[in-house]
Amino acid sequence: MRRTRHSLKRRAMEMVPGEGVEPSRHRWRQILSLLRLPFRHPGNSDAIILPNPGHRRKHPFCGRAALAVLAAQATLAVIAAEPTPLAEKVGSFDIEGAPGGISGISYKGGSNYVTVVDGGRGGMRPLTLVLDPLTGEPLDATLGERIPCQGTHDLEGVAYVAGNDETWASDEWFQTICSYSATGAVIRSAAIPERFKKPLYLMGFESLSIAESGLEMWTANEDTLPVDGKPSSQENGATVRLLKFVRDSLDAEWRAVAEYPYLTDKVAGGNFFDVQRSGISGLAALGGGKVIVLEREMSRGSGIPRFRMRLYLADTNKASDVSAVDSLVDAGATFADKRLLYQTKGLAMYEGITLGPKLADGSRLLVVIADAGEGGFARILVLRLHATVTASTP
Repeated sequence: MRRTRHSLKRRAMEMVPGEGVEPSRHRWRQILSLLRLPFRHPGNSDAIILPNPGHRRKHPFCGRAALAVLAAQATLAVIAAEPTPLAEKVGSFDIEGAPGGISGISYKGGSNYVTVVDGGRGGMRPLTLVLDPLTGEPLDATLGERIPCQGTHDLEGVAYVAGNDETWASDEWFQTICSYSATGAVIRSAAIPERFKKPLYLMGFESLSIAESGLEMWTANEDTLPVDGKPSSQENGATVRLLKFVRDSLDAEWRAVAEYPYLTDKVAGGNFFDVQRSGISGLAALGGGKVIVLEREMSRGSGIPRFRMRLYLADTNKASDVSAVDSLVDAGATFADKRLLYQTKGLAMYEGITLGPKLADGSRLLVVIADAGEGGFARILVLRLHATVTASTP
């Protein structure tokens, strides 16, 4: 059947739907494609150019369609090129009935960990944490009885050394770092530089970690020392010092050998009853001058207290050693590099971190513990670290 120019135009109008709807289908079959939905066309108009006999002309929409396809391909290419997450959540587990105040954690091997309790209930508690060997998902967790520790008031950080079965813990009230026996007796202590003995109130040694070699120990003041400037706020982050100790053997004494400046993020939330802070709550030593830093923010969100946790990979190899610098105010020091690994926010107040076991595929787990989860119980969060994060660890 011979078609007239009028019939061709009517047919073309049937084939092109209204503005913003996917083209090239009959008006009774206007099925939207999610990939093509963002690329909208002008719909029916007199701009439709019909082919003339003996002379082929391109439909003006063809160019737009081609650009749309190219744009879609470029978008998919960008998505495909997204970097692999450096830390992925595996799962979490609430220890129902467990007391609050769990502030630090350290891996001992197998399913065994040691934790410390802050405040007047200071002491150690053994933790049994069962993880799926293939995925790392937490399956069960049990806290043992508290072991009071001699001469402590506010234990915050803990670090276990497998090489000599030694447990070290930091006390934020007294600003001490001591080794404790299985019964809580003090075995020995580390010598602390004087400037760390006068932190802001309860903003001292919140963190502690020892590298798996047992020869490198790290801690930090939680918020800015009075001599180093302003405390954390919505205007500025905390300027803290990452304090590094070393020893020549497992039986030798610790020596403070370096202090590296580190800048935490600013407080992102509002002021909650005159309380807002963003400081270092936990550390996980990787060796080679690298540590995973747990930054904890307390602020106000929608009228209630909110805790934001950020995990950073900190590299001190290019940072200034400020051991001989009395004040970091206008000191011109080079801060440690940091790279975001993971972040979350809510009512769970995460305080302690430790490197956990390796999975069957060789990837390493990071175990994070909250003082009290959203249900009021101690909460455990398990993350899988990308191989590039732990490249320097055994």
